[in-house]
Amino acid sequence: MKDFMQCSILGLNQTYLEQNSVEMESKMDNLTLIIWSHLTTLYNIIKKCTAIYSTICPMRKTEFYTYEQNTSHLS
Repeated sequence: MKDFMQCSILGLNQTYLEQNSVEMESKMDNLTLIIWSHLTTLYNIIKKCTAIYSTICPMRKTEFYTYEQNTSHLS
């Protein structure tokens, strides 16, 4: 009888541990999804900033060279 009780308690513990591991897995999956979505958002923001900077920066270089060419005869 004692062995049966120990087995049933161990069985309950095993079921409890399996249930907890499934819950932990789903929590880790949720955490992974949250981290992945934040990284994707960050990547999109960096991509947009890079695109904006690359469109502004050549204009500034062009303006600088035009200014330099226009004022080169003054020196």
